[in-house]
Amino acid sequence: MLVVLISNLVCVLFGYLYPVYATYKALKRCDPGETKQWLMYWVVMSGFAVAETIGEMVLTILPFYYEVKTLFVLWLVLPQTQGATVIYNAYVEKYLAQHEREIDRIAFDTRQRWRQTVSSAGGRTPRRASPFETATTGSTLEPSETEYRATAGPSLVDRTSGGALGHVQTARDASRAIGHNSGAGLAVSGELSSALNSARVGAAL
Repeated sequence: MLVVLISNLVCVLFGYLYPVYATYKALKRCDPGETKQWLMYWVVMSGFAVAETIGEMVLTILPFYYEVKTLFVLWLVLPQTQGATVIYNAYVEKYLAQHEREIDRIAFDTRQRWRQTVSSAGGRTPRRASPFETATTGSTLEPSETEYRATAGPSLVDRTSGGALGHVQTARDASRAIGHNSGAGLAVSGELSSALNSARVGAAL
């Protein structure tokens, strides 16, 4: 377990963190030779990472695998050895040059198939239809109760009951107002009659 921990730590520090910063410095200085060297390193390191991921179940059971892996990563990255440059010039560049057209064709076909898949999936995406009628077939849909009430407004029963209650309430209020006004009018008439009678008696005397 300790060997695995040390190996992973060394591979992360010297295989990734240091090359990332060194690549940044090379890009900042705009040095073509140094930039090319680090690009070759990343090509080789990426291929090694893919191969390790694919064969992880087999490679990890090999004796001294982590020790060999640590030494290999150091050999790739150290400027004294520049193993990544050696592997790229000896193997990677020749292999990619021989199969470049085939790789480009596979990449192009993959992009085309992906675009067709995305376009087909987008074409089958249903568009939101109106509450009562679809846009493509014109077939009438059964609206839900909420949609019907929101579109059609209050029902006949609601309008009838609400209107009847409203009319009844209005009639009651009017009757009460008329009764109140009538009572007030009768009181005023009584007071006027009393005043006239008093005036007539005074005039007679």
